[in-house]
Amino acid sequence: MFLLANGIIAHAWMYCMNLDWPPASDAADSPRFSLFGSGLLFLALYPSCFPVGFWLAWRLFATRHRRVRSVAACLAGLLLLGGAFTTDLALNVSPPRGQYIHARCPAGRPPWWPAWLPLRTSASPIDFKDEG
Repeated sequence: MFLLANGIIAHAWMYCMNLDWPPASDAADSPRFSLFGSGLLFLALYPSCFPVGFWLAWRLFATRHRRVRSVAACLAGLLLLGGAFTTDLALNVSPPRGQYIHARCPAGRPPWWPAWLPLRTSASPIDFKDEG
C-alpha cells in the first residue's frame, strides 16, 4: 500500500509540477521520509494497520461463531489500512510550498482528485514554472 500511495503522489506531482517521472518520484519521496516528518510514521503505520485492526476487532467483537468473528476482524484490519492509505494521500498528494503550476492544479489540487475527499492544499498561489 505504501508503494501504491507513493506512485499516486508522484503521479500527482508529475502532473502539477510538469516534471518527468524520476524527478517527480524523488521529490515525492523526500518529504515523506524525513526523520521527524510523516514519512517514517506512515512507513511504520502501514504494516501495523491490519494486525492492530484485526486484533482489536477480535477482542471487541464477542460471538461464538469463529468465522463471523474472523471476517469482522479482517474487515476491521482492512478498514484501518484503508484509513491510513487515505490519510497519507490527503496529506501528501498536493505539492508543498506552492511548487505547482496554478493553471494545472489550482491550490495544488489535481483535477482528478475527488472533490469529496479532503486534501491538504498548498497555501501559496505562486507558480512553480511558467510553462503549462
